[in-house]
Amino acid sequence: MRSIILRPEAEAEVEEAYRWYEKQSVGLGADFLRVVDAALETIQRQPELYPVKYKGARQVVVRRFPYCIYYIIQPDGSIEVISCFHTSKNPRRWRSRA
Repeated sequence: MRSIILRPEAEAEVEEAYRWYEKQSVGLGADFLRVVDAALETIQRQPELYPVKYKGARQVVVRRFPYCIYYIIQPDGSIEVISCFHTSKNPRRWRSRA
């Protein structure tokens, strides 16, 4: 199976969202992490499944939450997650990472 590498910025975005959801309702942050993990597992199994959105970066919409995961398939076959991005934010922030 392909390896998945989360950039530090993407890890920080997941952590920030987790904390925010957990403050809203105990357990909601854990639900967020579960759907992010499920999306990452799907990416790992079928990375070409999702559309290219910008400069080779692909996008998967996270179920139940207003987030998208952006990732790049590297030449060696590994998958680099560049962002876990809230859909209401300015996309220039994640595009600068592509």
